[in-house]
Amino acid sequence: MHLSKGGGIVRISVGFVVFVLVLLLVALAGCAEKEPPKYAKETTSTPQTDSKTQMVDSEKEKQLKLLKTAKSGHITTFTKNWDEDAEDDGIVVYVTLKDEKDDTVMFEGVSLPVDIEIYTKEYENFKPVKGRLIYQGKAMITSWKDGNMFLSAGIRVPFEDIKAKESDDEFGILYVKVHLPDGRVIEAKEDFGVRIKPEIIGTRTPTPKPSEQEVVELELGESYKTSNLNVTVKAIKTNVIADEFGNRWAEEDSVFIVATVKVENTGSEKEYISTSDFWLTDESGRRYDAEIWSTGSGKLYPKEYRNLVVGFEVPKNAQKIFVKYNPSFGSQIAVWKGEVGHLKQMEPKIEIERGKIEGGTSFGEFVIKKVIFYATNKGNWPIYLGKVEVKYGGGSWEYLGYVREIIEPGEKKTIELSEYEYFETMPSVRVRFVDDDHVLAEGWAWI
Repeated sequence: MHLSKGGGIVRISVGFVVFVLVLLLVALAGCAEKEPPKYAKETTSTPQTDSKTQMVDSEKEKQLKLLKTAKSGHITTFTKNWDEDAEDDGIVVYVTLKDEKDDTVMFEGVSLPVDIEIYTKEYENFKPVKGRLIYQGKAMITSWKDGNMFLSAGIRVPFEDIKAKESDDEFGILYVKVHLPDGRVIEAKEDFGVRIKPEIIGTRTPTPKPSEQEVVELELGESYKTSNLNVTVKAIKTNVIADEFGNRWAEEDSVFIVATVKVENTGSEKEYISTSDFWLTDESGRRYDAEIWSTGSGKLYPKEYRNLVVGFEVPKNAQKIFVKYNPSFGSQIAVWKGEVGHLKQMEPKIEIERGKIEGGTSFGEFVIKKVIFYATNKGNWPIYLGKVEVKYGGGSWEYLGYVREIIEPGEKKTIELSEYEYFETMPSVRVRFVDDDHVLAEGWAWI
């Protein structure tokens, strides 16, 4: 660049202009990369028809497709303390799905039922094999993050729910089954480092058990009192036990006796109460230990109480029951006696009420998009509503969806399940709740 002294005219060389233009083009190119067009996906040739529902369905389809890549499972467990004292309260289980490359399947927003079983560890030819079943439970994972110890609280299994004996090894074998939406079941096993009872610091001296123990006989509903506990036992009978993950059914020739136990700490020291402190015998003297689904075990501080549910599976032809309790292996055994025939029978009774069908016509056919109906529990016992099947017209039963909710006595639920089925004309629609081999209820959703 040159400046003339006389007229003040600026002369710029051609090379300098070219240099400035190159710098400008580079700067513009950088801006274009950093901020793409705001409406890059929008087109003028095709009208936009995406709705919120379609986007949700599209995301769900994406997640289901992702879950189809799952080929195996992986388990990690840790002991953990989740209350105010210093003792470990149980184990935490982290379940991860893996693809064929052993990478984590990073799904989101799909509920996957998980079955958990824990066994004692035994050895055959120096190899660990599963022994006695000491825990059986169900859980739910909804994201790949549930298998990451840094992103999730995991699945908790309290030591008080694991029915380990003092003579058992400290570690057991854990099995899980993950139920996928396409019907497949991914199984995984962990036989290293699965603690089944809390670590004992120091040495405990067990209370010696006297050769003769005093028997305190009580009727169901009466209370047994010690120096620091007040224990009341009642009982009912049923064929099914529901919890938030499913139903447990008694065998065809058996019935569940459910003892409802209230334990009050009237003393000044912390106590520990366990469902395994209770057992049952029938009139023949046969002993029945508490079922693994029994709940309520734990610490009991002064002036607090706990409600335990202690279950026993006995033959239907049993006539008498004796619920027994031996506090801290003391010198007394409390025995609550009852007649099986006098126990109140608890059972659910589900009735289905017609609702409506949401849909419309498409290309000359009728499409069903949603099936809506009502379910009412007119019984006196809760039940878990899981799988729903549907029958269109004179067709066969087929899968419709899952509810995954407990319905309490007297409760009415609205059931809405999405569906995309095409028919020449609108068919009648019949639905039913099924649970393994049990049909809970059947009725018309539309007729």
